[in-house]
Amino acid sequence: MKIHGTAKGGALSKKDFGVAFSAGGAVSADITFDSQVYTTTTTTGTTLDDDITIADNDDRILIVSAGAYNASPTISGVTFGSQDFTQINTQDITGIPGRCDLWYLLAPTVSTNTVSVTWSGDAGRRGFGALSFYNVSQSDPIGVTNTELSTVQVGTVEGNLTPTTANSMIIDGVLYLTGQEMELTLTAGFAVNITDPGGADRAVGMQYDLDPTIDEENAMEYTSDEDARYAWVGAEILPA
Repeated sequence: MKIHGTAKGGALSKKDFGVAFSAGGAVSADITFDSQVYTTTTTTGTTLDDDITIADNDDRILIVSAGAYNASPTISGVTFGSQDFTQINTQDITGIPGRCDLWYLLAPTVSTNTVSVTWSGDAGRRGFGALSFYNVSQSDPIGVTNTELSTVQVGTVEGNLTPTTANSMIIDGVLYLTGQEMELTLTAGFAVNITDPGGADRAVGMQYDLDPTIDEENAMEYTSDEDARYAWVGAEILPA
């Protein structure tokens, strides 16, 4: 539980606790990270898989961002074992191949199982990440969303999100057409190049913030030593 300070007279207020109180006076726990996995491939195909372990925690969510060199085909579905994900948003890179998506699954089964991303046709140089969290709303988990793209080559992915709900978190995904390693603005997440014998010229990443600044624009940027185009997607995740 986060405690940010005290109210006048020394008593801790609800705001000071930094947690959400229900009408009955119960305290909701902070959204918490559980586990993550990511994978890439340089081969052309329609599916990409990797396994992730979901621990036995309350109010679970599993979030996937997937990107591919091709703007078309689109992603037709994401599964965890037999459970189907719901798409949050998608962004393609106008005028040049590339697309990035963000998907979520509520109450993923407590298990080690396979995340599978399926494209509607053959797609090349693909990658995805899957991150799990808990203490997330199971009825209305998605808050503010945003997408960004660059049709010119730049050295910084300029994603941003303005969350509006107390105790929410923010998360993003990116496909960056760079051949150099990416650096995260936030410290939590991953960034990885999609390499092939000819060298890397694509990269995917995800990053998140469990304690963003509410009602203000939060920068969610990636940087690279090579200017390139990008597609970026982001979302606010609401607490239980």
